[in-house]
Amino acid sequence: MASLANEVIKLSAIRLVAQKEITKALDQVVSSGDRSKHLVLDPELTAALRYSGVTTEVFTDPSKEIKGITQLRSDPKYNRCRNYVYFVRPEPETMRILNSHINVIIKAEKRTSIFIYFFPKKTLMCEHILENEYQLPTNVQHLIYGELDIDLLPLDDDVISMEYGQCFKSLLIDGDLNVLQWTAE
Repeated sequence: MASLANEVIKLSAIRLVAQKEITKALDQVVSSGDRSKHLVLDPELTAALRYSGVTTEVFTDPSKEIKGITQLRSDPKYNRCRNYVYFVRPEPETMRILNSHINVIIKAEKRTSIFIYFFPKKTLMCEHILENEYQLPTNVQHLIYGELDIDLLPLDDDVISMEYGQCFKSLLIDGDLNVLQWTAE
């Protein structure tokens, strides 16, 4: 039987994985040769990224061509940019706010590309909400879904979290079994 007794877990390696996932996601954002992007972060995700070691340098790196960073709030504002990148948690309420944001952007500029990255995984329920209830793919010309594969977050030198804040509610109330799959992985 494997045991971690008297072993040291290298939290720096876990933090490095998080930074690489964010960097990889930002590097993949290109549409029609345009690499400039506006980044929109779920407010609950901001603290999780900070704990994981993702610093502002990742977002302010000139090679990433990030033109602006805002938080996902219920009062969306259009910022003139070709590519919008959303880092969100897979929660139904977040999908409602995300949809209102995207509708404001699409009304202002039809040729906008939308990249939605779910943290830590995309759920079928959220995909169903976006595609069937809000009919997002029919309204957006270029829509890409992705996942930030960051399963563990070091909160302190001796505490690691899976950051599934709504897992109990999702499992027992919503009946979403994805939480069990994520935990098992």
